[in-house]
Amino acid sequence: MLRQRKGFSVNINISCRKLVLSLSITLGLAAAPLLAGHPIQRDLDDAILGAIVYLDDTQIRNRPGRQSSIIDASDEGEGCKGKIVYSTLLKGRNIEIPILLKNMKIRNRSGEWTSFVNGLPGKLLRQGKAPISIQDSSLFVPAFVSYPLFLIEDGSKPVVEPMIDLAMKNINCYWRGNAYNFWPLLPQETCPPFSVTGPMNIPIGGTEAAGKALISPITGFLFNIFGKEMVSALKPWVKRCLVEESNLTGGAAFFNVPNDADDSSVAISTRLLYNLRKGTMPPQEDLEVLRLFSQFRDLDRTMEDGRDSYKGKNSGAFLTWLKDENEPTFAKPNNGVIPLGVNNVDAVVNGNVLFSLALNNLTDLPGYKECTELLAKAIDLHVWPKAGLYYPQQTIFPYTVTRAYRDGGARSLVMKKAMKVLLSDLLNEQDMTDSEHTGTGAFSGGVDKTTHLSTALGCIALMNIGEELAEEAGLLERYTKGLEAGINYLLTEKKRYSVKSPTTFGRKTSVSKAVKGYQWDDGLFFSASFWELAQWRSKPYSIAMIMEAFIKYRLGYHKLDCTIVNSPKLSLNYNPEDERAWSLREAD
Repeated sequence: MLRQRKGFSVNINISCRKLVLSLSITLGLAAAPLLAGHPIQRDLDDAILGAIVYLDDTQIRNRPGRQSSIIDASDEGEGCKGKIVYSTLLKGRNIEIPILLKNMKIRNRSGEWTSFVNGLPGKLLRQGKAPISIQDSSLFVPAFVSYPLFLIEDGSKPVVEPMIDLAMKNINCYWRGNAYNFWPLLPQETCPPFSVTGPMNIPIGGTEAAGKALISPITGFLFNIFGKEMVSALKPWVKRCLVEESNLTGGAAFFNVPNDADDSSVAISTRLLYNLRKGTMPPQEDLEVLRLFSQFRDLDRTMEDGRDSYKGKNSGAFLTWLKDENEPTFAKPNNGVIPLGVNNVDAVVNGNVLFSLALNNLTDLPGYKECTELLAKAIDLHVWPKAGLYYPQQTIFPYTVTRAYRDGGARSLVMKKAMKVLLSDLLNEQDMTDSEHTGTGAFSGGVDKTTHLSTALGCIALMNIGEELAEEAGLLERYTKGLEAGINYLLTEKKRYSVKSPTTFGRKTSVSKAVKGYQWDDGLFFSASFWELAQWRSKPYSIAMIMEAFIKYRLGYHKLDCTIVNSPKLSLNYNPEDERAWSLREAD
């Protein structure tokens, strides 16, 4: 039974027929029959609309006036008011603190959505957050936030299309030479004469000072309070970066990562979907980038990361960094520096690569078959919860690998067999989480102690696998109940969001009465090489994934046999006679 929505009350002195019609008009939703035991369509539509409102309101762009750096572009128009986020001891509560220092400026990039770096997360506060979170810009967030928007078509009043256009422009800015990078190129004066990438709001000088204190025999022991194991493993790398004469970029080497297969694959996937939406041909250089991956594979290597030992020797799968690890570590700084000086095989990275290769019909590329075998092995050995070396979020592997299988069309026999095993694992994980959270339907995030993002990713993975395979595996009843419970949990957990910008949904006046937004917790989606060193959280990322779960459930994705390209879409419609009457329906 669907749990009662928080804050939801009605006048019972009207007929059920009039009640449904009244709610449809008030919420701007299409009337739908009440389906006992299932998430109700009008609740889904209400939540989807609220998520779209949130994403439209929080995409960074040139806003009227000087607004918060969380929504306003720093280098356009009047600029923005820089803010840092302070994490309180209260669960899920953050405080935005204005920056008062004259020479300090929080920078962002138009078209992105915010993410925040939490340094040494969980060491001083619970919930895996740091006391101070720094706003960051990376390719991953606009690529993943824009993904579910491709399942929505605008009606007469464009809302989604401008968001996608801005996100695509932002993603294109991460190009570096021959592929894509996690971070943007920093201003030339950052580390002359070299071109380096890195975070725009973390000063290199301050990082160098902290690194010197870490390796100092006088002050180094103080860092042990953050974890002796991590500190001892980190010290040799910090010392190399700051002491070796061959490193000509100093502390910039901490952040100046090479282009990578992960960011490049998600960028190219997004660009393909964008071109298909616009009816244009994808650029040929994207296919050349994907073919470049075959030059960086786990074959005949003399170095190993060690954390990916389950793969064995010569797995043939794709490496993370698109730079030769046999070159001197600090050679060619314009091409980046491989973190810790050694490449690795990340299962989530390979899932993203597989999705992009399948989507672009490059299934004959050397390494494609081995990539599928690696992912199947991670599932068979049940090492997938920790096989994402840069991904502490437990359910991001199921999301990534099932997206490759379903949305990308990577449906080999090896993958199909693995999906059945993964389905059983997911349902078992959900059951274990239920025992800890009294039957909520949530999925555990592992290191991430919040459950909104992890549940969304888990539900999407279930729908990507689909009812047909669930029935073949003899798990259909558990599958149906688990999926419904997860969707219902996310519906009951939504919280009202106060719209910040007067231009949201194309308006030029206050929108507080015109549209309403919803929000959920900011989940953990990425980390540094050492999970305990730095972790990235993003509320827009979480809400986009929750929205994808709702949209796919609304479309009956788990009952269909389609990819992201030929999937049915939702149409976002506006009634000009009533500015509050936005509605969703399945597009023609």
